[in-house]
Amino acid sequence: MSNLPYPWLWNLLFFIMLAFLGLSTAVVDTLTIITCIVDSSESFRRYATHITGAVCLALFLGSVTQCTNAGIYMVQLMDDCNGGIALGVGILLEFLLIAHYYDIAEALGSFSTNPLEAPGWGRMRHDLQAAFGPPRNMLTTFVGKSGYLFWALWKVTPLMGGAVLLYEMSTPPSLAYKDYEFPALANWLGYLYGNLTLLVVIGFFVFNVVRMGPKAFRVHPTHPSYIKMSHPARPPPPRRLDDDDDQLELLLPDRPIDS
Repeated sequence: MSNLPYPWLWNLLFFIMLAFLGLSTAVVDTLTIITCIVDSSESFRRYATHITGAVCLALFLGSVTQCTNAGIYMVQLMDDCNGGIALGVGILLEFLLIAHYYDIAEALGSFSTNPLEAPGWGRMRHDLQAAFGPPRNMLTTFVGKSGYLFWALWKVTPLMGGAVLLYEMSTPPSLAYKDYEFPALANWLGYLYGNLTLLVVIGFFVFNVVRMGPKAFRVHPTHPSYIKMSHPARPPPPRRLDDDDDQLELLLPDRPIDS
């Protein structure tokens, strides 16, 4: 920027951009925490102001340590350990639930009732065909959005991702900043902090299962899926087409007119 005309102006604009970027990130993260706490219980909404102050104070006290002489080492520790394993485990579980459990559940159910009519490919490929349409030719049958290749990749990805994740967890790197090497205790604390979000999710899962038992796996009554299952919508009556609509049907045969 020093080679541009009016370098002081570009330096000022760059500083303002970084300042607003940091402020927007801090505001969004803080409001996310506050909203999750306040919406978790009806009684918390009456103390929304106090909860906001407590969250801001806790975040301030936690960030003050970054301004000390040891702050750069803590930043380096969090930068190296933050979220890698937790994010990998979360993505791996999503892949397993969708590509294996959800996909094979319908196939196993159909096979148990009538083995000759079992779909064999499960729900996922059927859902993809419902969303993107059936394959139009031999090429899209194998490499299309609902083709066999896409389905096979979803099957193989969890296995490969799990192997990489296990290797990463079994060989934690030794952390260091410049010439200083962190002790073993700092490594454990860093990975504990970085994967704290995963531990919180697992803790809430165990808590809800213990408290609610089998009801924890049912669809919540306020969820849109429950409303659709309990109150199925009636199909709209057919609309009578006029001459203009008939002409549109001839011009756009692949795009039926919405009722």
